[in-house]
Amino acid sequence: YEIQANIFAGYMLMPRGKFRSIVDAWYEELGGKVDRVAIEDITNLAVSLVKQFEVSKQALWRQLSKEYPWIGEIIDKALAPR
Repeated sequence: YEIQANIFAGYMLMPRGKFRSIVDAWYEELGGKVDRVAIEDITNLAVSLVKQFEVSKQALWRQLSKEYPWIGEIIDKALAPR
């Protein structure tokens, strides 16, 4: 039930159409190529989205990773031990 509640809350607090249009526009501004997206770009996006939708970082991360799995991959790669 917790997973279903998180999914429902994510879509209620961050409506998919608006959420995706913001993230898609951000991605296009960066050139529309995954290899051009840096961890700093994702951090700036996250700060903006948390403020705009008035959600927690955790809620935002769940929504971002569900809608855009490649963002999670960039963060995982940046945080991986070297």
